Parts: sequence; structure tokens; C-alpha cells
Amino acid sequence: MVNYSILDDESNLTVGLCETIIGLSGEYPLIEEDGLYHKLILDGFQITQSFKEYSVKTKSSVANIRLSIMDVHGNDIGSYYFLLNTPIFVHKEGSENIKKSY
Repeated sequence: MVNYSILDDESNLTVGLCETIIGLSGEYPLIEEDGLYHKLILDGFQITQSFKEYSVKTKSSVANIRLSIMDVHGNDIGSYYFLLNTPIFVHKEGSENIKKSY
């Protein structure tokens, strides 16, 4: 069952859907030179075809996301804003690499 959707904050498009997100409670902190980040692991993540097409066409990246929590009917019941420590370029890396954790 899909429990989360990940939206690109700039384009407002759904980047993908996933079943589980590991790390939301801060159990995987990453200390970098420029600050503290929290690693999130997107279990069962599937990138949407519409976002793949948009990314290839516009050559855009994803730097800011909204993580939406879905109810049992697939409706958004709340969301959180995240700034990625490294932008994701789907058109350069391919859709398989976006599945790694950030």
C-alpha cells in the first residue's frame, strides 16, 4: 500500500510514491561540514512516469521536496517540507539512482 508521496516543491509534480520511510524520527543523523542532516530511506519507492518525462524535458533538478502522508484512500492528510543536502538530477542519473536514500 502507498503511504507516502514525494512532491517536487518547485514544479508541484509528484516525484514518486513509497510504502515506508525509514529515518523520519531522526535515527540516522548525518553530520556534514555545513550542518546536520537526517538520512531518509524510501522503501518501495517508485518514480512516476510523468516526473520522468518532465525531468528529461526540462533538465531540472529536485532540491526541495514535500513529503505527504496518505490515508488508506490515497488522500493527502499532512505533509512535511524537506531540503535535500544534494539536488537530484533524474535526467543525468537515471531513474534507478533516485531510489537511493537521501
